[in-house]
Amino acid sequence: MTPGGQPADTLSPLPRSLDPLPDEALPGYLLRLAHRLGLAPARVMQLTGLTGSRDSHQPARRSLMLHLDEAPAGAFARATRLTANETTQLCISSMSGRYPWAAPPATGDQRGPRSLASPWVFTSATRYCPQCLAGDGSPIQLQHGGAWQKAWRLPAVFACPAHRRLLEHLCPSCRQPPMSAAPGSPAWLIPRAFDGGLHPAQCRAALKPQAAGRHARPCGARLDAPARPGEDPPVPDDLLALQDRLLHLLSPEGPAATMSVGRPATPAQYFADLRHICSLINGAWPHSRNLIAGPRMAQRLGQYIASTGGTAPRRHALCDAPPLDVRPGAALITAAVRILDGSDLLVLGEFLAPA
Repeated sequence: MTPGGQPADTLSPLPRSLDPLPDEALPGYLLRLAHRLGLAPARVMQLTGLTGSRDSHQPARRSLMLHLDEAPAGAFARATRLTANETTQLCISSMSGRYPWAAPPATGDQRGPRSLASPWVFTSATRYCPQCLAGDGSPIQLQHGGAWQKAWRLPAVFACPAHRRLLEHLCPSCRQPPMSAAPGSPAWLIPRAFDGGLHPAQCRAALKPQAAGRHARPCGARLDAPARPGEDPPVPDDLLALQDRLLHLLSPEGPAATMSVGRPATPAQYFADLRHICSLINGAWPHSRNLIAGPRMAQRLGQYIASTGGTAPRRHALCDAPPLDVRPGAALITAAVRILDGSDLLVLGEFLAPA
C-alpha cells in the first residue's frame, strides 16, 4: 500500500525515468524527474505512490525524505524503474549507520505514520552549493541540473571541498531559504509542489506577500550561478580539511572508528558527541566565546545566538538547534571538533562553570 492506502500494484511505470545521481536526496530527484517529464512535482509524487492516490490534492509529506517504508519504497521503485537500493539511497535514513539522527523514530496520528525529525537534520530547508547544482557538464545534468545532496541537510556539512567554498543557505534574489515553505504552510516534501515549469535549480520560495498562500508566485531565481570573482572570500585550507574529514566519517566507505576525547568511537558516537559539545558551547555563551577560533567567526556565532533569545537564560531546545547559516554553523562545529580532538573535557569545563 502507498502512504495513503492506494494499492501499490496499481501504479504503472512512468514513460521515462532518471538514474539517481551520487548522494542525491529524494526531493531533488523528484524535481529533476518532474523537469524531465514536463510535470509539476506534485503530479510526479502522485504517479509514484508518494501521496494518498493518483488524484490526491495534497503532495507527499516532508518526513518521506527521511525514510520510505517497504511498501511505498517498492511502489516508488517500480514506478520510477529504480532498484530497491537506489530508492533506499535517496532517503536520509541511508546514512543512519554513521549519523544517529538520519533514521528518526516514527509516530502516528489521523494522517497515518510519520517520522519525528531531529533538529540535527534540516528538513524544512537546506544548504546548497551553486556549482554542484549546475552539474558536471554531462548532457543529462546540463539539461536537468546536478544533485540536491543529502549531506547538505546535516549541520555538520557546511562547505563543498570539491568547489572550495562554503555552502549557501539563502536564495541570492529573495534572500529566503530556497527549499523552504512559507510560515504556516504544510510540511510537504517539496515546497510549492504544484508549480510546474521550474528548473530544479530555481528557487521555489514564495515571493512576498505570502498571504496569497498557494497562489503566491515562486521566486524562480536560479541558484546554480557561481559567485562572481571576489564576491566570496576564499575558504581557509584547514576549514576545508576539517569538512573533508567529517564527510569521510559520513561516507559508507569511511573508517569504522575514530577518536573522541581520547577514546575510540564509532562515527555515530562521534557525531553524537559533536552535537552535545555544540549544545554546551551554545548554552554557555558568551562565556564560551574564547573557544571560537577567530573574532569574525565568534561574531557570527554571537549574532546567531542573540537572535535565538539574547543573553537571557535559554531553554535547551534553543541551545540544541543548529543554525542553517553556515558561517555561525561552521564556527560551532569547528570549536566542537577541536574539543573532541583533545584528550579531556577540562577546556570546556572552565567555560561552562561560570554559565
